Amino acid sequence: MSRIAFIDSKRETFADVHVRLREQDITVETFSDIKFALAAFQRRMPDLIVINLPAAEVDAVSIISRIRETSIVPVMVLSSACDENDAILNLRFGADDYISLPVSPQLLTERIKVLLRRQGMVLAHLEASTVKTLVCGDLMIDPSRHSLSWKGHDVNLTVKEFQLLYALVRRPGIVKSRDQLLSDACPDETYEDARCIDSHIKRIRKKLKEVDPEFSGVETLYGIGYRFTQPHDSANGPAAWRQAESYYGAN
Repeated sequence: MSRIAFIDSKRETFADVHVRLREQDITVETFSDIKFALAAFQRRMPDLIVINLPAAEVDAVSIISRIRETSIVPVMVLSSACDENDAILNLRFGADDYISLPVSPQLLTERIKVLLRRQGMVLAHLEASTVKTLVCGDLMIDPSRHSLSWKGHDVNLTVKEFQLLYALVRRPGIVKSRDQLLSDACPDETYEDARCIDSHIKRIRKKLKEVDPEFSGVETLYGIGYRFTQPHDSANGPAAWRQAESYYGAN
């Protein structure tokens, strides 16, 4: 059963839509308080988030940015602003759909179902194709669970940081340019500049050094890019490299 969360200051603005969705065995939750909603999402993320808040109350982009720090859940923004620039900004910062109000309950219901259907296809593909745990030396990374550990210590990364490190780890020892990493980690975010990769890498190193001050696995090749390396030793080195390569071959 799919779960949808509406962030709506008036709570029952789309009561007709809620009824239509529940009739199709879709669970609907409504939050009027943003902080409460974000706290609830940390405990359990819904399958789709619909944001309907007056522009005077809050900037939807700020909410999307918070959500995108930890999740790729689809986000739909509803707005009565009728402003093309507002729509473009929300889409660039991670919204999956932007609908101008007013909109009929039937059309809104169908647009919601489209996003749920697309998300279901993505998750099914990931479940069928993603390696559950990739081990490279002291690093263990599970893309299906968005979890990472270094020498047995859990490390919490944002979505972009995780995708960047994953792009490097899946081809250990191979140098990737900023543009290549930008394409891997932010394929749909054309507003990002390749130089932002430097800031993300800096934060990745900082977080890993918090659990291991000697961490040096992400190397900078000035003027070229970055690569992930693991010191070779008799116990972990060569075996770890072979394990990583056996998962991905020449990808």
